[in-house]
Amino acid sequence: MPSIHTFTIKEKGGSEINYDDDHEMPDYSGLPTYRDADEGDEDTDMGLFGYRGLRQRQQAARRQVIEEEAEMEEHEEDYEGAGEEDEEDEDDNDSTFRLEGYEDLDDANAVPSGAEPSDSDYAANDESDSDNDENNSKTKNSNRSRDSTMPPPAKKTRPAHFSRSITAARRAALRTEVNAAHSFLLHESPSGSAFATPTRRGRTSLTATRGAGGGGEAGSVRSATPMGLTYNKKITAELDSDDDLIMNMRSAGYTDAQIATRLTREGRHTFNAKSISTRIGRIKYAQYAQSDYLLKEGYKEWTHEDDLRLMQAYEFAEMEIRYEIEKARAWRWRKVSEFLRRMDAECIFSEKACRERFIALEEGTAKIPIDEDDDPEARRKEMEEYREGRERARLEEENKKRQEEDLKKRIKEEAKLRSSEKAEALAKKREARQKEKAQKARQKAAKTQMWLARVEENAEQKERRAEELRQKKREEKIKEELALLSRNKNAHVPLTFVADLKNVTAETPDPRIFLDLKDLKHLCKERNLNDEGSSKEELVKSLRDADDLRPLAELKKMCRMRGLNTAGTKMQQKYQLALAEAKKYPSFLKNTSRDQVEDDADEE
Repeated sequence: MPSIHTFTIKEKGGSEINYDDDHEMPDYSGLPTYRDADEGDEDTDMGLFGYRGLRQRQQAARRQVIEEEAEMEEHEEDYEGAGEEDEEDEDDNDSTFRLEGYEDLDDANAVPSGAEPSDSDYAANDESDSDNDENNSKTKNSNRSRDSTMPPPAKKTRPAHFSRSITAARRAALRTEVNAAHSFLLHESPSGSAFATPTRRGRTSLTATRGAGGGGEAGSVRSATPMGLTYNKKITAELDSDDDLIMNMRSAGYTDAQIATRLTREGRHTFNAKSISTRIGRIKYAQYAQSDYLLKEGYKEWTHEDDLRLMQAYEFAEMEIRYEIEKARAWRWRKVSEFLRRMDAECIFSEKACRERFIALEEGTAKIPIDEDDDPEARRKEMEEYREGRERARLEEENKKRQEEDLKKRIKEEAKLRSSEKAEALAKKREARQKEKAQKARQKAAKTQMWLARVEENAEQKERRAEELRQKKREEKIKEELALLSRNKNAHVPLTFVADLKNVTAETPDPRIFLDLKDLKHLCKERNLNDEGSSKEELVKSLRDADDLRPLAELKKMCRMRGLNTAGTKMQQKYQLALAEAKKYPSFLKNTSRDQVEDDADEE
């Protein structure tokens, strides 16, 4: 028994109707398997339906089913005289045939041709689906007994149950109609598509874009289809905002990529950059077609300004066409040379040679080939003479060219020699100028050194003269004081005021420190003190220790005897007595006057 392949049509209630390929069925290529979107099946295949024209496709399918059913009714009379034997044989071959699903396949529950099924019909169908397994055998028997009176089918005719199969298929097709109760919704949403993961991809002309839920930019989908794709916008002569922007930007000189980027950035319809130029061309053709229609129907006419622009545009087009023609003609002889080589690989002539030979042939001035000439020997001799003449001309030309090159070379060498001599002279002149500058700098430095030496010498001489003057003044002052002391050794010492002693402190140096070592020893002997000290500080210290041993009353008595002020303190009294003792010696005046002069010089 041959194998029988079956196929299934899925119905709304979840039941299936199986058909084998031994039974001829109508062409349902336009009616794909459909499952209600309310069932949540993610594998729903809507690729053949698309989004646009869904209802038109359904109506076309229904019309096809109705027409085939009407055609079948016309041929039902041919089946009435058929016997039961062939029908039984037919049933034996159809042992695997079974119908599942609706119980309304009988004539009582059948829906009239072309009528829309009601909600009650759907309810009845749903109820019958629940008892599908129990009534399956009954349905088969009733169908076979009802069709047993029909005659056997003739050759190339359809089976008796064809009308019932058509009815079931028609009802299945009618159930695919989208209505408020049984439909899937398509609307623009942030996800960008009705289905998260489409089962198939659309046409290559469609551009798939996804929203925020699909990994793309949010709001990038402008027109969604059931497959989650953006369809290409229809091209019309009436431009919308997107097409108007495209045409304006192209008129302004923007590229395709810039136009596509701006459309995407502004949230408009998404176009591929490669399709911008094609769309612009199609828009222009659509506008031309609309203009032709308006001219033909009388809604548009040529104006005087249009006529003027037409004539000017014709001139521009004529100029460009002439330019293109000349440009194409410029390739003529190159093409001729190429075709010559294609025809014969040994026929190698340049485009210049082809042009000259062709013109000579047209004008009748072309030379006849030697082998075709009436006197070939004379032509060969003439050709030899011509070649010799051309060779002599080439030699003369080469000699002339060589002489010219030698002349140019000699001129260049002479120019280089003059340039080198000029550069050498300039270098020597520059070197001499540098030497002269160096000599002047050395002379100037020598003069500066001499001037500095004279300045230093003058300063030293001035300092020596000032020192000599100061020394001379000190010596004169000492001489005057010595002369005064020599005249009156017991001269009265003027009274010292207390106000003059207010600056005397413990840190004030002893006046006897200005005496010479010899005078200090003499003073120590007068006061019966040890004079064996080797330095002035030791002798002054001995004198001060002796003064410290004297009481204040004795100090005042000694000051009174010498005419000194007795109103001061003990330290002031000792200082007055020490100063009076030091003034008796010339060394004190000499040393104090020298120190005073040095202090004055330092102040100056």
